[in-house]
Amino acid sequence: MTNQEGAARWEELRTVWGKFPDSIDIISVYKKDSARWAAFAKRLAGLKKLSWAADGLLIRPPADAGELVAEGKALNHCVGRYVDRMARGETVILLIRRASEPDRPYYTLEWYGGRVIQCRTKNNSSYERSTEVRGFVERWAERMAAKGTQKSRPEAGAADQG
Repeated sequence: MTNQEGAARWEELRTVWGKFPDSIDIISVYKKDSARWAAFAKRLAGLKKLSWAADGLLIRPPADAGELVAEGKALNHCVGRYVDRMARGETVILLIRRASEPDRPYYTLEWYGGRVIQCRTKNNSSYERSTEVRGFVERWAERMAAKGTQKSRPEAGAADQG
């Protein structure tokens, strides 16, 4: 993704999801550093295989770094700070959406080492509170296990990371 495309995507996200600060440090960094945009985009290309939809929900990787930052702003949690970790392959962040609203933030999932690290929604609330989302994530994790990754098990009492 070029810097110009990234800037255009950020403006699109700002329009769709409402007001965000005019400058967000991590977006500025990515706009100025095409190598990071490229690393993030390359990483995303290999994550499309994790996408899935069922029972009115879907899970997918973010479209770009701007969407990841906007996700954190929209849901009021820290996922926007995971852009560099994603680009370096240190973790995987996936977006959970209602199928009827595929571009509207709903839940954010961190996946690493074949397991769910955390899954958060508005104000950092856990997916444990939603039987719909928890069931969806469990079914998705079973599919990942069938594809050769480890079955995911949320850590009991995992500390909030956002």
